[in-house]
Amino acid sequence: MNMLWGDLEIKQATDGTRYIEYTERATKTRKGVTDDERMFKPKIFEQPGDERCPVKLYLEYESRRPLTCLRPDSRFYLRPNYKAQSDGGCWFVGQPIRKNTLCQIAKTMSASAGFTGRHVNHSGRKTLVTSLLNAGCATT
Repeated sequence: MNMLWGDLEIKQATDGTRYIEYTERATKTRKGVTDDERMFKPKIFEQPGDERCPVKLYLEYESRRPLTCLRPDSRFYLRPNYKAQSDGGCWFVGQPIRKNTLCQIAKTMSASAGFTGRHVNHSGRKTLVTSLLNAGCATT
């Protein structure tokens, strides 16, 4: 919920492949001191030709955000603009999504995908990935 737009950055590998890198700020479990840093920053690489390419989706999200919400200190998750036209423009308003709405995302997506059991946003770290694999989703 506290993720900021500047926490993610598009970079390019030496072979030209683009990727999104996550920079973790200090949290209640990671204080950000030098002996508590991760060995490497989490990255997700583009998948050229895939309609669900994470870099492509990130850039689409960027293009649908209000210009005022592209600053590094802007909230990452924004409220939908229900008055937006489907053919273009901003799909979001310059306000962060509410906590309860954000907390329901994993539950709603899991139910839509036909998963059984309890899934919450934190499930994405392992449980959701395992569920996707068990459901036969592609690994690439």
